[in-house]
Parts: sequence; structure tokens; C-alpha cells
Amino acid sequence: MTPLQIATLGIRLVGLVWTVIAISSAHRWIPFIASADPGQIDRASFVFLAGLQLATCAVLLLFPATIATMLLPSLRSTKAAVPTHAVEWQTLAVIAVGLWILTRAVPDAFYWVAYYLAAHRAGVEYDTSDPQYIAGVVSTIVEVGLGLWLTIGGKGLATVLFKLRTSGIRQ
Repeated sequence: MTPLQIATLGIRLVGLVWTVIAISSAHRWIPFIASADPGQIDRASFVFLAGLQLATCAVLLLFPATIATMLLPSLRSTKAAVPTHAVEWQTLAVIAVGLWILTRAVPDAFYWVAYYLAAHRAGVEYDTSDPQYIAGVVSTIVEVGLGLWLTIGGKGLATVLFKLRTSGIRQ
């Protein structure tokens, strides 16, 4: 398999796992939205967030090759396959780790946004100085940032890691 095929497979798997997680967490939100007073929460916000999450999952499932080509621009050419170098495989691994982190962090980010919107719209006093609340929000922000950095900047990071790993070795 070529790195592009592996990236395509990985992206499709990420989309599938994310879809399953999004659908499996719906059982917690549907009763809450159905039982809330109309003036208490903005149902449109919840529907928008859920729709955005499912639309992202659909894009990952329907267009994995396009996304893989964007993430690995060095593999865009349609020339005959040449032997791959270790740095390309390492780039693929770094991007895969970034995508895995994003599959965990983005649903958490949606949770915190929905939590804030629900509490704000309901006029509920929530304690933002609670250490558990702060830790949850900060860790989600760090995870999203790290996932984006590994996914978008994966090629540069993999090149640096490869140079560090092979420094002093003759090729």
C-alpha cells in the first residue's frame, strides 16, 4: 500500500469512529433538549452543533482521498510509484496521531461549547473557578491545538524528527 492509500484508509476510519461517537452520545442530549423550556435554551444552537459535527463526519467518510491528498501534497503526482522513503512514512504516522487526537478533542470541544451555551441561555450560575471545569476546558484547547499542529504541520515535524533520529548516520 502506498502512503496515500494508508492515509485515505486512516481518514475514513477516523470519520467512522467519530460518527459512531457522535451518534452514541446523542442519547444524552435528546431528552435534555426535548424537556427544556423553549425560553430556557436555544435549540437551534444544539441542532447547529450536532449538524456541524455530523457534516464533518460525512466529509471525512465521503472524501477521504481528497483530504489525504491535501494532507500529503508531495504524493499528489500520478506518476508511477517510486520507493517510499522513511520520512514519508514518518510523516504519515505524525499526521495519523494528529487526526487521532482531533477525533478525541473535537467532540470534547463541542461538549464545552454546548455546555456553555446551555448554561448561559438558561441563566444557570456555573462556577468557572472550579478546578475540574478549568482543567477540562484547558485540556480540550490543548488537545485541539496539538491535534491541528500535528495534522497540518506533520510534514515539517516529521522531517525534523527524522533528521534528529538519523543525525550522524551515513546513508
